[in-house]
Amino acid sequence: MLCFLSYPAYSCYGAEAGKEPENNVANLAEYVDRNSPFVQTENYLSNLEVAVSKDEQNARLWSLLGAAYYKQDDFVRARRCYRKVVTLSPANSGEIWLWLGTLDEHLGDAYTAIEDYQTYLSHNPDGATSKVAKVRMNGLIKDPKATQKILTKGQIKMLADKELAELKKTTAKTLPEQ
Repeated sequence: MLCFLSYPAYSCYGAEAGKEPENNVANLAEYVDRNSPFVQTENYLSNLEVAVSKDEQNARLWSLLGAAYYKQDDFVRARRCYRKVVTLSPANSGEIWLWLGTLDEHLGDAYTAIEDYQTYLSHNPDGATSKVAKVRMNGLIKDPKATQKILTKGQIKMLADKELAELKKTTAKTLPEQ
């Protein structure tokens, strides 16, 4: 049984009212896609890995697995999954190219990142994030050593903790004594 924690309740794929869930992956991509903003359990990643192993030609499952790895700060595996997506479904991979550019840039591969951003822009020349892709691409063309790193969850927490400590200091200094 493939089970996921979704908001607001725990759900099992394939479950209908009064029926035992089926153990198949036929519509797993659609199910996970509908619930993906809230789908997080300790088994989520392993369930996706199993689903992909049973349906290796499903670009949507590869995309979801890439996103799961990305959320775990496993950027090498995320990139591998996204490369599989663009191989399986090149016509429907516009946004994936932006993610690949970001990942390749993070991993220090400026020339591949430039190609990824160019491909993204060929799919989405006026997309919501096309300006970001153009800026990153042009920056890397000018200086291939100027790759940017993705902040990991640990780094974000450390920065947030530091900002909170600074805010507390500033607030303590500006509050009148009682």
